[in-house]
Amino acid sequence: MSAWSLAVCNCWDEPWLDAIAAASLPRLTDFDVQYLAITAWAYSTLAYLIVPLMEALSAQAIPRISDCGPQSLANLALAFARLRYTHEPLLSAISEEAMRRISDFLPLNISNLAWACARLT
Repeated sequence: MSAWSLAVCNCWDEPWLDAIAAASLPRLTDFDVQYLAITAWAYSTLAYLIVPLMEALSAQAIPRISDCGPQSLANLALAFARLRYTHEPLLSAISEEAMRRISDFLPLNISNLAWACARLT
């Protein structure tokens, strides 16, 4: 949650963000989908793209995409869009899951998904 804390405080500390990413990579299998989304959101809030981290977050999120709630789906899409980092398999998985469960989404979730799709296409 340290990356989230830095993002919420808008505290830019590149060595600390790098250290958090490096420490997180081997542990991502232990993250639930909400923490995967929060981690992606935190790095995107600080506009700091670490490609290996985003690839690993995607790899962990895709097989568990049906475990994501509407906010986690929207946050994942939003994070990748803010970083302008397109990961087609993840975006396809998010889109398919969102279409299946659109009635569960709040208007904010829908607008964040729409914005992310528009920015990445």
